[in-house]
Amino acid sequence: MVEPRGAVYCVAATEAGARAQWSVARLTGNHAWFADTPAAQALLASLDADQQDQAGILADDEVDQADYQAVLFEGDGDALQALNQRIAQRPGAILSVHGLTSDAIAAGAGYVPERLLTERSISVNTAAAGGNASLMTIG
Repeated sequence: MVEPRGAVYCVAATEAGARAQWSVARLTGNHAWFADTPAAQALLASLDADQQDQAGILADDEVDQADYQAVLFEGDGDALQALNQRIAQRPGAILSVHGLTSDAIAAGAGYVPERLLTERSISVNTAAAGGNASLMTIG
């Protein structure tokens, strides 16, 4: 079973980048927390009322403690490196930052949706019924 990771922190330099990040977060069923940039403000202002509860602005002073499970970035290599270092210093699980340049997004590149999903597996322990799975239906 494949499920959304939960929340995604999005750092967009351009409106096209914000739209690309919002599209992949929405496609995969994740909540999108945007860094407070003019591009993010413009995107959020354009969302329908029913979409606005799936996205929001995350203040810079909240980034280090906020609960998100993935990071999408648009910008240059130096800014990506700085963000990687900041994310690496957060407590909790290690998160990877998925980055694209503004030129790549303008040329049509997009974020890989699979990186915003997590796989869950369900197993049934038939050994608990002595190895006979039909015993598990008795009752």
